[in-house]
Amino acid sequence: MKNQARSSFRKKPSDSPKEKKESAEDSKMPEIYGFAKYSNIIYLMIGAIGVAFLAGYLLDKIIPLPFPVFKVVFSFGGVILALYLVFKELNRK
Repeated sequence: MKNQARSSFRKKPSDSPKEKKESAEDSKMPEIYGFAKYSNIIYLMIGAIGVAFLAGYLLDKIIPLPFPVFKVVFSFGGVILALYLVFKELNRK
């Protein structure tokens, strides 16, 4: 008799319009997360390259050389760092 009482408390699936509406809203959520994920990647790239370029620029101002070595090296380093962050972010679930 205990098992019969428990089974009567289980929630039975229903086809009410409210539940269908909620499931339709849930299907739109991955699109929003996808947009947020890719916009985050853009900001990661801009930030990594920008900070590396700024560091190279400041080092070139402090250490005067005939060719802007630090700007070039740090810019390439920023691009490599940005690509690493992009791949890391894309592989994250």
